Amino acid sequence: MSIRGKLASCVGKTSLWRLFEFKQKMPRILFYHGVIRDNYIDRRVQANQIQLSAFERQIQFLRKEYKFISLAEFYARFINNDSFSGKEVLLTFDDGYKNNLTVAYPLLSSVGVPFSVFICSDLVDIEGYVPTYYIRSAILNGGIQVLNIDRMKRQFILSNDSLKESAMNELIRCIKTYNDEDVSGIIAEIEDNLPNGKRQELNSIFSSEQLMSWHDVKALHSGGVIIGSHSKTHSILHSNQTEASVSRQLLDSKNKIIDHLGACDFFAYPNGDIKSVSDFSINEARHLYKMSFAVNGKAVCTSDDIAFISRISASFDVNSLKVQMSILS
Repeated sequence: MSIRGKLASCVGKTSLWRLFEFKQKMPRILFYHGVIRDNYIDRRVQANQIQLSAFERQIQFLRKEYKFISLAEFYARFINNDSFSGKEVLLTFDDGYKNNLTVAYPLLSSVGVPFSVFICSDLVDIEGYVPTYYIRSAILNGGIQVLNIDRMKRQFILSNDSLKESAMNELIRCIKTYNDEDVSGIIAEIEDNLPNGKRQELNSIFSSEQLMSWHDVKALHSGGVIIGSHSKTHSILHSNQTEASVSRQLLDSKNKIIDHLGACDFFAYPNGDIKSVSDFSINEARHLYKMSFAVNGKAVCTSDDIAFISRISASFDVNSLKVQMSILS
């Protein structure tokens, strides 16, 4: 946990966070990724997974202090300029992990908490994985000693944990700023360096990282969960992407979800901060979706662009979450 996170956790253990609640007059939209029942195998690989026990504590806290509303209700009230009390909270999940159905859904449906999931349509086709998983799992657990990435003109020595983590962080930074073609090329080169059968072994070990199938998505949808788009391939829609690529990611994913489910009204930008989303992407999303969602750590504002609505990445620590909801947002 970062120094800021540790400080937030300490404040959350006191009642100080309540002093800021009166200032909040708009909803908070939280987003998670996956929820796992078991202990972490390698938390660095499973960085986007919150343990069920911790998630349950957060839901208990949120149900006690706030009122959950659905994405559909929020959208209707926002565009109609209806007033909010500041006690509303929305729950969203990004990427579309299989455990959204098998772990999160049973808990949330049992207590009547509505939520939404943003999926990567082409990755659902193959029950695949997000790009960062391929990097994390291969670098940290793939048994690679020396990694040459010709596309980057870089060689990485992976002889100890420190070097592995440094290489992992650099590669993740790169794929978050490179265009889709280069991202695919880098991941392909990493995969080529894995020993035979290692990818299958890693996928089995880290089954928590697998995304849903369309059968899974339809099961959630039938259970009342709103399904939105998170692009085709978890593409980060920054200014280094071509406009044609951005348009395909936004439009094709929407159409594929419509083909399977009948509707797709909402979009969440992968990585989602203002540096990771180009003006062109926002303007395209504005024409294609009723509402699109950012990642900026703030409560919703009445001045939010309907194509860039604020969301908060929920801390895994419930005390830090209290501070996020009141002070930091």
